[in-house]
Amino acid sequence: MGGYAPDYAKSEAMLETLTLDIMKSSEIEGEKLNRKQVRSSIAKRLGLKIGGLGFIDRNIEGVVEMLLDATQNYTDELSEDRLFGWHSALFPSGRSGMYKIEVGKYRTGEMQVVSGAMGQEKAHYEAVEMKNVKTEMDKFISWVNEKSPIDLVIKSAIAHLWFVTIHPFDDGNGRIARGKSNFRYAIGS
Repeated sequence: MGGYAPDYAKSEAMLETLTLDIMKSSEIEGEKLNRKQVRSSIAKRLGLKIGGLGFIDRNIEGVVEMLLDATQNYTDELSEDRLFGWHSALFPSGRSGMYKIEVGKYRTGEMQVVSGAMGQEKAHYEAVEMKNVKTEMDKFISWVNEKSPIDLVIKSAIAHLWFVTIHPFDDGNGRIARGKSNFRYAIGS
């Protein structure tokens, strides 16, 4: 009987799915990651032998670390500390591109989602006022962790929308929301 061993095929499928998740999530944010580095980082963290690369960019390591924690440790409750850890992993240098950002804590300034060239930005959305972020996040975290009769796909979609509506961080809200949605869907609560 030819073909792959079932465990190898399952590991390869998981590796490919996680790689694709990370690549597509980053592309949404306008980031083009090195696919070989993403795949190698995931394989290394999962203990898979694929002949990994020696050097892996620390930003890729952070994205991989966040997604794997969200999906592999799905029985752990969501917490403020866990979210701060994910945020810190995404921005190990404390910068988003050229801009210094607050990392591993809720934003302390007002937030708008904008597009357009410098000096010609257009505001599409104004997030929750900074003075209300902690209160709104406490409500959100409590709701995410509670058992609910809501279908998991619907709960995941609501959680994603609620999180990005609060927009608690300077940057990385979309990536964390997508990782967190995977987290809640995997829980089955």
